[in-house]
Amino acid sequence: APLLSSSDLDCFQALYLPGPQQCSAYARPLLAQQFAGLPAAFIALAQFDPLRDDGERYHQHLLAAGGQSQLYPGLGLVHGCLRARGLAPEVDALYSALLAYLE
Repeated sequence: APLLSSSDLDCFQALYLPGPQQCSAYARPLLAQQFAGLPAAFIALAQFDPLRDDGERYHQHLLAAGGQSQLYPGLGLVHGCLRARGLAPEVDALYSALLAYLE
């Protein structure tokens, strides 16, 4: 992805979680064993983001556990796109969808 690569993810994880024994579902929600009882979620993806597939899987886990989740596909967007509010119509559409969800 233009603003975040897979190797960047590895570096950030090493900074946040210095050892593999510290990795938990609190830091990486897909490691959770149970997804029932979680609050409703709005999951915004960015098409060009190494985290996109994780967001899709988290959405599917929530739905499979009987939870509520709304997925925003973020077509054409990159990781960090929220900084382009007012500069890109695709980002403004994402903000509109998020605000509508929160109403």
